[in-house]
Amino acid sequence: MGQYCCIVNCCNRSHDRQGKRLINHISFYHFPTWKKTQGDLVSEITKRRRMAWVAAVRRKTITFYNISKDMLVCSRHFHKGKPAYEMLQCDPDWAPSLHLGHTGISGNSDRYKRRIQRQQAAVVSPFTTPSAATSDDACCEPPVDTSDEPLDDTPMADDPPSDSLEQQECSFCGKR
Repeated sequence: MGQYCCIVNCCNRSHDRQGKRLINHISFYHFPTWKKTQGDLVSEITKRRRMAWVAAVRRKTITFYNISKDMLVCSRHFHKGKPAYEMLQCDPDWAPSLHLGHTGISGNSDRYKRRIQRQQAAVVSPFTTPSAATSDDACCEPPVDTSDEPLDDTPMADDPPSDSLEQQECSFCGKR
């Protein structure tokens, strides 16, 4: 029986369709086991390593507790061609990291573009709302005063006359 790589879009295998062994110098590696009986440190490291492999592969059928023995990763996904020793957590080959068949951006590219446009619009004008930007007669509302002090309705000496209030500009958006 041939061996196949479980990474998305990786077509590496050990045998061709007729069952002949391929000479492609590719090795296959099983997912690391979680060694629970060799002490707390080893248990924690092997558990983290297994989680890192599952996260790197990103397949719905592969979970931490549900990995078939047929699920293998080929040497193409490691820098040195094979996984590093399990205790060398700083080694880049501690988990597969090359040619993983997925990108950092997932989902619909149109949705991604719209989200970026919304974020850029929010940076340019953080105080305008979409409804205020599309409506001609809409204007920004001043902040609501939540203090318990009573409002004084008497006009001050330097207040403009009440008929010119409609002609003043909004202090937030500049509209009249």
